Amino acid sequence: KAVVSTQSTGDLGMGLKVAGLVVLLISIGVYYLAQNDVFSDEVLKDSLRDKVVVICGASSGIGEVTAYKYAGAGAKLVLSARSLDKLQTVKNNALEHGAKSVDIVTQDFSKIEEIEEYRERVLAIHPTVDVLLLNHAAISIAPWLSFPSRKQASEYTLRTYNINVL
Repeated sequence: KAVVSTQSTGDLGMGLKVAGLVVLLISIGVYYLAQNDVFSDEVLKDSLRDKVVVICGASSGIGEVTAYKYAGAGAKLVLSARSLDKLQTVKNNALEHGAKSVDIVTQDFSKIEEIEEYRERVLAIHPTVDVLLLNHAAISIAPWLSFPSRKQASEYTLRTYNINVL
């Protein structure tokens, strides 16, 4: 049997134009940032010194490295993730990097019913938050491949959606 494509060449051309426009806009943005030294250490220090920065997902990876960068700028950090032990290590390192203060507020962000209480715990420490970095999102395809039932895969999908979107 012959395979017939339902996508017209006009749709494909439009998609390529949009993709090209996105690449162009990103390139202009990167060029601007490179030319204007927006993220230099001095600019960061001037803009982040004594600011309250909440970092969700701060126990490892991008969140951990970002905590050290903000610490070096003299920010007041609130570190959040599930693992208290890992957060304690990041806290100690952030203080060595120059953070004005570092507080830990543990939270499992997949538990949506606890998010309001988490917000209240953070605001009890610092009534004003200057920067909120939501780095707790996670997704992995491996669990979908290993679940023995659709129900388990659906539960994992819902949990992942809750963490990333809600």
